[in-house]
Amino acid sequence: MREYIARDPKTGKPLRTGRKRRQGLDLAYRPGEGPWDVIPLDRVLPLARGEIEVHPVTWRNSERLMRQSDAVRALPRIRGREQHEAHITLEAALGSLDTRLRIAALASLPYCALQHSETLFEHLHELLEDVDEDVQKAAQKCLVIVAPVFPSVTEESMRRELRSNDTARRQSAFQALKQVADAWPEVAELHIDELIREEEGELRGMAAALLTRLAKHKSATLWDLIGWCLQDEAVVVRRHAARALLPLADHAPQITQIALEIAFFDEDEKVRLSALKASKKLDPNSFRMQRLISDGTRHSDRNIRISCIKMLPVIMDDVEVRVQASELLEQETDPQIQTLLKELMIDESLEGTEAEKNAFLAPAEKVEMDEGSFANPPHPMPG
Repeated sequence: MREYIARDPKTGKPLRTGRKRRQGLDLAYRPGEGPWDVIPLDRVLPLARGEIEVHPVTWRNSERLMRQSDAVRALPRIRGREQHEAHITLEAALGSLDTRLRIAALASLPYCALQHSETLFEHLHELLEDVDEDVQKAAQKCLVIVAPVFPSVTEESMRRELRSNDTARRQSAFQALKQVADAWPEVAELHIDELIREEEGELRGMAAALLTRLAKHKSATLWDLIGWCLQDEAVVVRRHAARALLPLADHAPQITQIALEIAFFDEDEKVRLSALKASKKLDPNSFRMQRLISDGTRHSDRNIRISCIKMLPVIMDDVEVRVQASELLEQETDPQIQTLLKELMIDESLEGTEAEKNAFLAPAEKVEMDEGSFANPPHPMPG
């Protein structure tokens, strides 16, 4: 039976229904190609169970001998009534003493789990701590693939691996968390919420690094996470949180304004620089931004002072700008900023060039002249 596709009666194009599919994830969620793809279907299970030792196939113009581990890699091809047998065979391979079978089974697990996932993830949880290093690596790779598709059943495995003392395991888990952040931002936020409460600063920093990836997701939880991280004692955490402000400004400008009140006055220069970049994306005429710009004109960071002073003509009228510039000049010691303030204090209508003064003059009103007046030459008399 061909799959039914609902189509628009006028255009004939497929109708979009339900949630938008994550095409990137769908395309990536396929087993890798290999010579096991050409094992005849009726030979896959017997070979994977070890009932036959080898089976010859032709792959890319060369003959290959397929063994038990190859057939285990072919188990995702099994459909229909034999899926239950394929599941039992995969479980046996995951618990096998043969390292090659465990590795092959881990390669097949993500795709077989789509059909029948019972107990498979319990095996994955154990194999992430396997005694064999190659099996561990295969399990880590498997977790990266399955975590964004099965976030609930991999939650405990993720929680443990993210906190592992083994650098490779921890990095692999954070790679998986990145994939989760793209597919299920709410789940990633829960993991980050737990991680930023850990005592280890490096772990909090790695969690905070994911905030930029989540910035487009409109979530009160995310906004709280960014706010908390901006007040963390570890500078690496605050830096990562500050980097999230730039993309956040596009999706939640009002929340960004609140966060800038913290980041603008951070003791770290990189945090302040990120905050400064984000501030340029926001409406300077909002109440919070006007107050922030006004406070920023007296900031200890000269870059912030310069940026905020340049914004004064945007949020104030000419008289207010000159008054503010005059007050700031009395306490300013930086020569470049002093020059900038003096330029803002100039009243071009009185002290500018002739062209600048003329620009402030109102144009003369147009006067209609009567016919025959001295301003108009008389019409010539006919000859």
